[in-house]
Amino acid sequence: MRNEVYYYSKIQNKRYDVTKLTSLVEVTGSVDRHHRTAQVQVAAKAGVPYSTGDRVRIYGSGRLIFDGRLFRVEHAARGGITLTCHDNAYYLSRNDLTVVYEPNAVGTTVSAQFKAMCRRMGIKQGFVKETATRIKDINYASESMATILQGLIAEEYRLSGRRYYVTCDNDKLELRERGALPGVLIDAKTTFDTISVIDAQNTYTRIQASGRPIEETTGTDGTNVGKLNSAYYNGPDSTTYQTGIRSRLKACDKWDDLFVKVAAEKGVDALMLKVLTAIESSGNPSATSHLGARGLTQIIAGNVEVAVDDGRLYEPEYNLMMCAEILIRGKYPYAKNLGRKASVTNLAHFWNGWPPSDGESDSAYAASFRAIYTGFGGDADKLFTTATAPSHAKLSVPSSLENGNAKLEQKLGKMTQHVTLSYTDPTDFTEQLNRALEGLKEERYVTVDCVGHHAGLSGRRVQFVDNPVTFGVWYIQSDTHTLDASGHRMTLTLTLTDETPSPEVPRAPKDKDAIQPVDEADIRVRGDSQFIQPAQGRFTQGWGIAARPNAYYTFHNGLDIANDIGTPVIASASGRVEKVGGSGPYGNHIYLNHFPDGKDGQKWVTVYAHLNSVSVVTGQLVTQGQPIGTLGNTGNSTGPHLHFEIHKGNYAYDPHGAGNTVNPREYF
Repeated sequence: MRNEVYYYSKIQNKRYDVTKLTSLVEVTGSVDRHHRTAQVQVAAKAGVPYSTGDRVRIYGSGRLIFDGRLFRVEHAARGGITLTCHDNAYYLSRNDLTVVYEPNAVGTTVSAQFKAMCRRMGIKQGFVKETATRIKDINYASESMATILQGLIAEEYRLSGRRYYVTCDNDKLELRERGALPGVLIDAKTTFDTISVIDAQNTYTRIQASGRPIEETTGTDGTNVGKLNSAYYNGPDSTTYQTGIRSRLKACDKWDDLFVKVAAEKGVDALMLKVLTAIESSGNPSATSHLGARGLTQIIAGNVEVAVDDGRLYEPEYNLMMCAEILIRGKYPYAKNLGRKASVTNLAHFWNGWPPSDGESDSAYAASFRAIYTGFGGDADKLFTTATAPSHAKLSVPSSLENGNAKLEQKLGKMTQHVTLSYTDPTDFTEQLNRALEGLKEERYVTVDCVGHHAGLSGRRVQFVDNPVTFGVWYIQSDTHTLDASGHRMTLTLTLTDETPSPEVPRAPKDKDAIQPVDEADIRVRGDSQFIQPAQGRFTQGWGIAARPNAYYTFHNGLDIANDIGTPVIASASGRVEKVGGSGPYGNHIYLNHFPDGKDGQKWVTVYAHLNSVSVVTGQLVTQGQPIGTLGNTGNSTGPHLHFEIHKGNYAYDPHGAGNTVNPREYF
């Protein structure tokens, strides 16, 4: 069999045939991941200028099986080189996109959204299967395009019963219906090994559900969920421990749903989780302290009596889950052993004083926590409890929702799985329970190792002929293609029921919670008091004489905030999007126009530059704290950061003086 690998250098404007240098190629893909990855083992550099971003094409038996870009080059001490490449679909998973909910939205189709994403990313389109189902009331925010698209595909399947998937044909991205293309015919002569699996682990499991309506309570202390929002805070803006409390709480508003979710699952207090997060990280999931504490609640893995995966502490949900575990299994029993009242204040006091060898002496922290907690109307002396959230008295699990297999139950017994749900009404409770039951099915899948074929791609069909292990039509869930000296070989994982992961599509709020249209009169600001810090991170250059003056500018008109690419950027004040740009020294940038206040009649303009992504459009009204993009490294930028300016009046740039800009740090 003939295998060929070609490398296209953009610098040299030349194609290199590296087939003879290549010892092994492995190409992998799956339906749920949306993109394919190729790893190429090259024996020596041999004069090829390997550089990230260059194109790599791989052929097996004269057919193109991979076309993508080089993302990583690894050089080994003995001269070997490993090239890691991704195809066009990879760009979907690397970019955030916001889909704004509109009360009267007519909805969108999967195919329309797919085309819009391709246009936004500049990706060429191949075949697109047109879909007719209109999916309404989408409520995504700051999710990757791949996640949004996968959710829409899942909703399409729920509404129409049809399954779609994304694939890359040469350098073009395509949307196809699963099973529509010709697949692979596999017989015993072309098969090296086949493993057929039938797993009844889930088919005799009973689901028992409990929970509480999210509009009534949050955790265990009866705090109203609505009062988690910073708009309900009536406490001080500064304490002896910390300042800027209101802006810290506002930055945490975007996590309110997650606080409620974790509180319901763990049986802890949602307000306590929010206050801890505001004090510890101001809602920045990437926050790190000089002591090595990480994430929203600043956990140090080695300093707690709970097993914590240090590498996952930057994941918001995992961090909050571990915070709840530490409170339940560490702080709570410690307080009881000391004979101390296990109140939310005392547990917060122990949170900052951990481990016990530190003496638990940080009373300023506890006093600050108490002031913020009571600022929401909460009782900081209320006993903390770890009781599981009770079942709602009016709801029960209908017998028809219990998954079961009578014959298996006689052989194996009945297993029970308990889930805790946070719901808005009985219909929502039933829908969530049905989703929990969807996974309780007898699993049947096949792994086949066989001679490679260009049609052996995720999403297509496989049919076996004269196979002693299995037969019939299957669907490829994931595929791995190996090219070496012996030829083209592939390993396919197949599912009988054509099932793919189906993430939930965030639904629009109920009528009573619907997002109300933003009125311009409601978002006027006073510049001397109502700006907030637009991103979390460290200040690397302030407003004033430029740190590195040159012929182009000698005065730095704004504030630089450095952090990881993708860090959320929020509106510093409410206003209207005046401009969205994608080129020039600012790179991707946004101008917001803040309307004159009746007291001072002053117009303000804020500028957000070097963004990685933008999630608003020109003319859109935004409210303070609303995500408008993500921090990046575009334009004239020497590293990932946000350049932020405040102009007192219309935007007017002066490279050698302040002009009408003001020092942002004096306005937060």
